[in-house]
Amino acid sequence: MGFSTALNLAGPARRPRQMLGDQEYGGHSSIHDDAMAEKLGFRAGPIEGPTHFSQFQPLLAKIWGQAWFERGCISSHFLNMVVEGEEVRAFAEIPPEGATSTRVWAESRTARRSWRRARAWAPTPARRFWKPAWRPCARPAAC
Repeated sequence: MGFSTALNLAGPARRPRQMLGDQEYGGHSSIHDDAMAEKLGFRAGPIEGPTHFSQFQPLLAKIWGQAWFERGCISSHFLNMVVEGEEVRAFAEIPPEGATSTRVWAESRTARRSWRRARAWAPTPARRFWKPAWRPCARPAAC
């Protein structure tokens, strides 16, 4: 028996901590520093990407098992910033049997989506994520 309705896994609502607030490089603060973020017009320093990615680990391990930790990959485009203290919840669409990728996303407590066009790839040994060699930029001014 099959259903045409997509089924999703949902993680718990979490309040990620800002772990890069004191990050400095070359004498400059990063966007993750509250003062620097506010100077750039943001309400606070955003939570760093790897912290968000960690919220998907239990969901994707449920879908693909241990192989997810060995060969899985997430790609995302951030849509809205999440700051410390804000609740966010991770979701993953349960893919059909044999699918090699699935849709993932995160939402804040107000249902504001944090990511768009995010995908998680099945842990297949044949998948290549990086180009085999770098090529020179054809238009250096645009690179």
